[in-house]
Amino acid sequence: EYRLRMCGRPGLRLGAHPGRRPPPPLPDRRLDQPRPHQPAKDISLAERLLLVADDLRANRLTPALAALETPGQSPNLAFLAPLIRAWDQAARHDPAAVATIGQIPVAGPLGAFVSEQHALILLALRRSKEAEPFARRAINSAGGRETRVRLEMAEAFRAADEPQRALAMLDAPGRGLTIARTRIAARQSLGHRIDSPAAALAEVLLGLAISLNREDDQDLPIALTQVARLASPGNSESAIILGLLLDQARRSNDAFVAFATVPADDFLGDQARDARARALLKASRNSEALALAQA
Repeated sequence: EYRLRMCGRPGLRLGAHPGRRPPPPLPDRRLDQPRPHQPAKDISLAERLLLVADDLRANRLTPALAALETPGQSPNLAFLAPLIRAWDQAARHDPAAVATIGQIPVAGPLGAFVSEQHALILLALRRSKEAEPFARRAINSAGGRETRVRLEMAEAFRAADEPQRALAMLDAPGRGLTIARTRIAARQSLGHRIDSPAAALAEVLLGLAISLNREDDQDLPIALTQVARLASPGNSESAIILGLLLDQARRSNDAFVAFATVPADDFLGDQARDARARALLKASRNSEALALAQA
């Protein structure tokens, strides 16, 4: 079940503070349209991340890293570069990916994701035994993301042909985890899998959006979630989180649209429908909520 709560992690605010103008919303630009001509350091945070997502989806690693590592940019996004490089290496089955992901400092903005990404990189390299302790550490420290981390670890172990370890990742109460255990036991996929630089970027941006979710700054989490959706359209969790953030920001009509983008037969389809029903009730649209619940 997906719910959001306000969090306070000032160290991860990426340059957004009360009293400053929030980052502008993402531009309405198709991914196949040409890039703007201005250098990366002269554009907004949202636009810069959008360009990175665009490049990674098209397997253009060099310009993506250049956009992250441009000198003088504010906020500085170079902390994302080791993540992108490691997943590029892992996608090419290069064992150097393990050392590269180890370059992410635990005390940095991505510190909360180090064990999680380390496990996923090892699983992409089919080093399941080494991955398991990192996976368990990631689950134990996931906080409000525990269910999501359990699901992504289970899917990664399943893809590495380790069904028993996959089932062990799901050993916790919850409707979604019960459904996931049934699917894993039947050798069925749980859907979205982190297996590329774009997918890894999307997952980290979603985690940051949740960590940065604060009453005094809702624009930045929404922008990060929008970029995550563009980076990895197959990640239905991003649509649900975006809907929750929009509803929290009193943009209920936009929230309903986001929830509706999750297909009914998606693994997270029931969660998206439940979140949409709660948002309808919150907006006093009781008859629509009832009709959705009975559908």
